Amino acid sequence: MIRITYEKSDGVRGNAKFVSYKCPQSNTVRLRKVELDYYFIRN
Repeated sequence: MIRITYEKSDGVRGNAKFVSYKCPQSNTVRLRKVELDYYFIRN
């Protein structure tokens, strides 16, 4: 899980937890775009 903190264009701040994964041999953590889209469209 990873927590993301954000601020919308109208100044409202928030944070959310998302499932994340890391590919072998990489330091980059990845998130599923579908989960991000669903969260921000709903809110």
